[in-house]
Amino acid sequence: MKRLIDYIVYRLYNIYRHKDPAPLASATAFTIIVVSSFYVFGGALILRIFFNVSVREINPDAPRLSVLIYVFFVFAIVYWRIKKKYTEMYIIKSLTPRFEKSKYNKKIKGWMLIVLIPIWFLAFMI
Repeated sequence: MKRLIDYIVYRLYNIYRHKDPAPLASATAFTIIVVSSFYVFGGALILRIFFNVSVREINPDAPRLSVLIYVFFVFAIVYWRIKKKYTEMYIIKSLTPRFEKSKYNKKIKGWMLIVLIPIWFLAFMI
């Protein structure tokens, strides 16, 4: 999972480096959305399968509030970890040498990555 996240950040950073004045912000924002939605979905699935509890059933008086709190905390933790780890120096010095000659750079086009990330977000959040 870490390698996949590293690759997504690297590719998005390189895509936005040529088009956006703040490529790091765009790359990390997209990555935060995808990783957070994956963890929200995974956590809700684990709660349902192993404990037979829905996030909405935690507080029956305000089911939307418990979902909102759960999603907020997951997004906050993922935001903090990704913002802390992925700096421009880390991307340039560590990720670029590791991924610049990857075979997937030519197979996966930049527009595919930008289109697939919102689709992943919607798929995992539903």
